[in-house]
Order: sequence, then structure tokens, then C-alpha cells
Amino acid sequence: MNHTRTALYYPEIIIPSKQFIRKTILYWDDIGSIVPKPIWDEHPYFELEDKETNLLRNAGLYRPFFPHTLRGGGVGDFETKFKDEFFRRLDHFNQQNHLKNNIQYTPVYEEKEMVMGLFNELEQRGLGKRKLAGQGSVSKFKQPVYFIESVTANIYMALLAESLADADSNITMPVTEASTWQDYAYAAIDPQMKKVCANLILDRILPIPAADVPLERIIQFKEDHKTELLKFRECIDNFQSSIPAAGDVMSVRDSCCRFTEQFNLGVRDIEQSLKNRNIETIFGSIQAILDVKSPDISSTLLGTGALALGAIQPIFLLSGVAMYASIKVERYLLKERSERTKWFNSLPYSYVYHLGMSNIAQR
Repeated sequence: MNHTRTALYYPEIIIPSKQFIRKTILYWDDIGSIVPKPIWDEHPYFELEDKETNLLRNAGLYRPFFPHTLRGGGVGDFETKFKDEFFRRLDHFNQQNHLKNNIQYTPVYEEKEMVMGLFNELEQRGLGKRKLAGQGSVSKFKQPVYFIESVTANIYMALLAESLADADSNITMPVTEASTWQDYAYAAIDPQMKKVCANLILDRILPIPAADVPLERIIQFKEDHKTELLKFRECIDNFQSSIPAAGDVMSVRDSCCRFTEQFNLGVRDIEQSLKNRNIETIFGSIQAILDVKSPDISSTLLGTGALALGAIQPIFLLSGVAMYASIKVERYLLKERSERTKWFNSLPYSYVYHLGMSNIAQR
């Protein structure tokens, strides 16, 4: 059964990186971000703030995620659990110690708070303020804001994105641009409550449009090349599915060798199609957390932190330049009680966050 795959971006409402938008929209069905509903309801959001996201919205490729949907509705003690996990993770990452001499604050919409008493405790810890010198307590959208220490705000948004993705009826994955922000929500912080996973890194192998390519052209390309893009995504899916199914390290290596041959063909097809449209390309990376069922692979990852996969063949561009890509499988210690683990048996990947770019480009 086919499901819509949504990339739920965080921590900001507006996606700041044009390159990130171009990579994500090419290989996902649509993009979302977390927006307080009062702001969304009061005016056509993104129409003035961010024209590119507005283009995605008009094309049916963007949808908002409203924090208030997590309240009530049979979710039981969600708020209590959310608050408990938030402060445990906040204590673990030890904000106050490494930021006490250089605290920077970011505005967070009051409507996002959700949990009674959350802001009050942050204020007591010196990580939240109701007012900040030189800034008002109401945003330009006429909505009240709090000022939260920036890393603390990112931890909050990472957990909120996880919760909204879990509650969504589509296959929705939180995506971001920094691995640290992923850790805020997913890394194990309790040595007794951890799950050994494989962190699959496909480095510098996704052909993606350059940042200065007009988004309208990419949207049209996506529409005209649906079959080709789905076939390419299926190739990635099959490879990612092979890692959890592997019985030993040798099987993982075999999968990498077989995948490299298939992927070379897929990359050439996508890049040729982009070139035919005079769309300049660079190369991005994709990273995913995968379940590990084999005791042999789990013990290897625990012992060394990585699987030795050997040399990866270069992908040769049609322009004649060799782009050296790599495939790596490293250890990732996931929090054992993550709701996201329920997807591992049915999905080939669980999380995509990293965008890397090479200096190789073509026209």
C-alpha cells in the first residue's frame, strides 16, 4: 500500500535553507512545518513571509502541523509524559552549564507551550523570559511569545515534531539540518533504556537542484518525472530494508555492493533528466536510523561503533567527472521507549536529517 510521505521540518516554522527545500521536495511527497493555528487562521501564512513555502502550499506540496491537535482527543496523559521527557532531556544535555556565559534567546509562540507549568520552570532555571530588552512580548502576527534559551527551544521543538509525526495518519518523519537536533529527541540518555540501531549514511550521492534554481521549475520537474523519481526512491527503500533484514556483517557488505550498482544507474537517470531541463545539480546526503535485528550486527556496532564496508565505487557523472560517494553504517543508540520504534517493522527508514553538498556542479 502506498502512503504519502511527509517531511516534517523543525525547529523553525519557515525553512531557512533553499537547498534543503530543493532536496527534500524532490524525494519526498510533501513538506510540513509546525505552525500555531491562530497564526495560520489569521492570514494566508507564508504568502508574505516566505514565498517559496507559499509556492509549495499552492502546489499542494506543503501542509501545516498544529500543536493544539496533541491536546485532549483521547491522548490521555500526553502532556505529563511530554513535560517529564522534556526536562529529563534538558537536564541530560546540560544547557545551563555550557551556555550560562553566552545565553541566547529565541522567541517561541505562547500557543506552543501546551504543558501547564513548562514555561514557569524554565523561567526559574534562567532559560525563559517573558520579556527581552529591545523586543516586544507580542510577535508581528499579534500573537504572544515567550523567549526561550535557543538550545532549550530546539529540544522542545524536536520532541514536539516527534509527537506530531507519531500522531499523523501519513508516514511522517521529522527532518532537520543538524544531527545534534535529532539527538535532542531520539538519542538514548538512559544507559538502561537504549536500543542499538544502525545509522545509515549515504554521503554525497543524491543529485539535487542547486539553491539558485527557481522552485517553480523543480515543482514542474517533480510532476513530469513522477515515475522516475518513485523508481529511484524504491531503489533507496529496498537497500534500506536490506540492512535490518541482514543476518550478519557480510550480508550488509553484500547489500552495499549490489546497491551501488543499482544506485549508479538511478543517479545517472535522474541527473540526465535534470540536465535535459538545464537544471544545475549538486550532490546531497541522506541519513537514516534503521532497526537492527541481527545479534551479530548489534554486537559489532556496540563493539566498534561502525561496520567496515570497504571502498565504495565512485558514481560517474554524465559530464565525465567522478563523484566519490560513500556508504557508511554506524551505531546509533535510540531511546528504547520511542514511539517511532513501532514504525521500524513496516518502514525502510525512520529519520532523514543531514544535507551535505559537494563542489561538483553541472549545467
